[in-house]
Amino acid sequence: MKACIFCHIVDHPEASPVIYRDENVICFLPEKPVVFGHSIIASKQHFPDIYTIPDVVMEGVTRAAKHLATHYKKQIRASGINILHASGVYAQQSVMHFHIHLIPRFEGDGVNAWPDFPGITIDPEQMLAKLRLTR
Repeated sequence: MKACIFCHIVDHPEASPVIYRDENVICFLPEKPVVFGHSIIASKQHFPDIYTIPDVVMEGVTRAAKHLATHYKKQIRASGINILHASGVYAQQSVMHFHIHLIPRFEGDGVNAWPDFPGITIDPEQMLAKLRLTR
């Protein structure tokens, strides 16, 4: 099995440009940022995806995302933020360690972070019946 690059960053934070860390998460610059301020927030413990990450760790990731988004708004004057995540090969997850991407946005930046979906034709009631969560 190939070693996990994000676990390596957690174990050797001096080897990567770390922006923030706490007991649950580490935030660092990606190898190839796509925009100014592009950051990755990863769980410190290895969990492959959203299906396996414990709620308490996920809450830590979410708190860090809000904290950093607010910081980026002040520090680099970001006027918005995209939070991107993929779980599973068919969702295009490339590193099998839970993480999210923070993509700061700026007026007129030309970034289109919302994909052009092909769309579907379906009865909304049929979809609702399949998706509704009951307790």
